[in-house]
Amino acid sequence: MTAPALADLIFPPAPSLSDTLASVRRSALSIPNRLRSIHHDAAFVAAVADAYALPPLANERCGGWYVPPERRKGGCYFKSTDGHAGEWAVSLSRLNLGVLEVVREAGGCIVVDSTRRGKSMPDALSKTVPLWCAAINALLFPDTPAHHILHTPPQAVSPSEHAQMAARVPASSAALRALSLRLPPLSRPLRPLWVTPDSPLPPSPPTFDAFHPVVCVTASRRVRGAEASEGGYIQGAGDDSEAWARGLTPEVFWAHRPALLGAPEAEVEALIASLAARPVPSGLTPAPAVPIRPTTTLFLSSSPLPGHATVLAPSLPAGKLGSRALRAYLQTLPSVLTAPLSSPVLVAVADVADHGVGIALAVLCLWYDEGGEPMGVALRPGDGRLDKGFVKRRLAWLGNIDPANGKGPSRATLLAVHSFVLSPVARRGSDASREFSTSIRPTDGCVQRNTH
Repeated sequence: MTAPALADLIFPPAPSLSDTLASVRRSALSIPNRLRSIHHDAAFVAAVADAYALPPLANERCGGWYVPPERRKGGCYFKSTDGHAGEWAVSLSRLNLGVLEVVREAGGCIVVDSTRRGKSMPDALSKTVPLWCAAINALLFPDTPAHHILHTPPQAVSPSEHAQMAARVPASSAALRALSLRLPPLSRPLRPLWVTPDSPLPPSPPTFDAFHPVVCVTASRRVRGAEASEGGYIQGAGDDSEAWARGLTPEVFWAHRPALLGAPEAEVEALIASLAARPVPSGLTPAPAVPIRPTTTLFLSSSPLPGHATVLAPSLPAGKLGSRALRAYLQTLPSVLTAPLSSPVLVAVADVADHGVGIALAVLCLWYDEGGEPMGVALRPGDGRLDKGFVKRRLAWLGNIDPANGKGPSRATLLAVHSFVLSPVARRGSDASREFSTSIRPTDGCVQRNTH
């Protein structure tokens, strides 16, 4: 057989330059590189927390990767989009009132976040947090204008942008005041400070007599060139984890950190898939119920817990079926709850941040007064005193239930609550009872009102 001529051979096409660069970039942004970068940056965050002797809060959704759960005091959700040029605002759905509780207890706090290549710090830390601090200060210290001054990092915010942001402080404070919030008292105003990997750290924890520090920590060092030139280091490696984590969460990462960091690169994704597929261990101590302030008798949880006289625990499906079931369930509340709610009431729903908040919101609107005290006589749905502003003020009390969620209840859930609270009850018992039956039985030393 005659050997083929060179002209008869078919060679695969050579990759283009753009394909080659994309392949190099994907390799530089690999999951092992991300996890090693996160671990490296977390050591810096721990050093800052020790240097300032203040508790760290993870700013969702990126900050949780950089603070081990055992060191984390809690979470918050200051969005960068609320600090984008021309969009500066204090979100009324992300009030972050839990930050004030931490500051009151510890004298200050650390807010941890990061950002991807090209910026020295995220807008959430350079703009959103400063505007929030100034608006909260104006609310807490209305007669002290010096406390209302906006403070921003000059290396990230220009004088022109600073002036435009400062002009929005009065309106932001007025919007917060309209919610009739009960804020924890502070002896001094809030003051944001900024720390990056380029910042010197104090040799011993400093004392702040004039203000409560909110130390904004950017976990990652700034990368000015391409990732491929950084020897595997990725700035803001924890950002946008939905796109790269393959089901890995910060909690699972920190629980299995030695195995994940020590695994061969080719085996990391398989290890992550194995960890993500593991069932949640049973027999663990259930998460405590979250109190809804300023009330002292209403709580939220993802599952029924002992110690509550009344447990509202409907089984609601996800999606549109869940919204329809929620509307029907809300109709049963007047027959389940009797004013005044002087004994603890627990809303126990798997989807706490959506359906749970929706049920609690309806309860707050009809059974609690402006001060968070149970009313002797509950309002009836459709009462003339109820309007959307009323519901909005009650919703603000629920704004810090789940910082990791950040979005608050879905539009469908809010529409269901509005329909129930603002309209006279058009149906009672007959239609609703076909979807829910309400029974009262003792369990774990308390009376539970279950819905099935």
